[in-house]
Amino acid sequence: MKRTFQHLLTLALAVLLALLAAEGVSRMLPRRPEPPTKIYDPAIGFRLRPGMSGTWTVENPGHFAFNSFGFRDVEWTAARRRPHRVAVLGDSFAEALQVDLDQTFPKLVEAGLPDTEVMNFGISGQGQVEELLTYRTYVRPFRPDLVVLAFFPGNDCLDNWRRSRPSLRFPVFVTPAPDGVEIHPSPGVERLGWLRTLIDAAVLRSSLVQRLQDARKALYRRGTGGIGEAGLWEGAFGNPAGAVRDFDAMWGLTEKLVLQLRREVAADTGRPDGLLVVCLTEGVQVHRAQREQFLKEHPALDPDYAETRLRDFCASSGIPFLALSPEMIRFHDSSGRPLHGFDGRGDGHYNQDGHRVAAAAIAGRLRALLP
Repeated sequence: MKRTFQHLLTLALAVLLALLAAEGVSRMLPRRPEPPTKIYDPAIGFRLRPGMSGTWTVENPGHFAFNSFGFRDVEWTAARRRPHRVAVLGDSFAEALQVDLDQTFPKLVEAGLPDTEVMNFGISGQGQVEELLTYRTYVRPFRPDLVVLAFFPGNDCLDNWRRSRPSLRFPVFVTPAPDGVEIHPSPGVERLGWLRTLIDAAVLRSSLVQRLQDARKALYRRGTGGIGEAGLWEGAFGNPAGAVRDFDAMWGLTEKLVLQLRREVAADTGRPDGLLVVCLTEGVQVHRAQREQFLKEHPALDPDYAETRLRDFCASSGIPFLALSPEMIRFHDSSGRPLHGFDGRGDGHYNQDGHRVAAAAIAGRLRALLP
């Protein structure tokens, strides 16, 4: 027993020294890992780390700071700063860590509407499940006049489908209901609070753990398909050969989630048009050469499939809808500049031009909706 204990102790010390050495090497590497911006939230799954600030390391070095509520915006108060208040729900395109705060489309919309306060509740990785929970938990207490849902056709449907089954990594799961969805607690999640606290501390303090997180995310993106660029699922452009399993169920659940959100926003604002659905774009939709090459390689697919389907659904459901692609295509055709990405290829998140064009289109639509 003594010899066994000595072997185990030697092994533990060797592992500890190896981890410390790996941590030291990780901290000296020139390429920094993705900043640990998220924490677990038992109400909405995850949100940004309150009070954190820094410089983003992926795509483009935007400077960021999160308010005390855990969102990328200035500090908020219950009292309005301006006569009107608009809340923006969305994913990484709204969060927009790749650019500085005053270059993001929510802040540019606010700059273009002097009587309107625009609050950015966007968090990377969110789909409509998380956005519905965010609305209930964090948006509703601020009593906005309108809510903008920034829908990303590249992966929102897939993100929603991941939440249709119980998971120990997420507090709830959803099932379709006649006019929306029902939300159920995931069994056993509450028992893992201590483990999440431990993981969160390790991610915050360890460069090595942050790099392992980056590797896990890269493997996940690779496993979810992705025609054309990172973040796109294979059903983003339709499913003509039936290759995407559960394609119609994914879209059906997404549409139910939009209906649920519209109903709750309408009840809170007293306006049936209180929810504006904005369809964001993918690079292949906007950039002509990229689009032509895509159609040459995938003649059966449609870069505008998601936008068209979402527009038709909103029209039949009486939900205000705005597609950003027409204005973005016009800008690209006239200037020759890409609106996605920062390396000239036209892939990725909105660059500064992309945010400017998006903000102009959204502000124009909000002028018609606000008093």
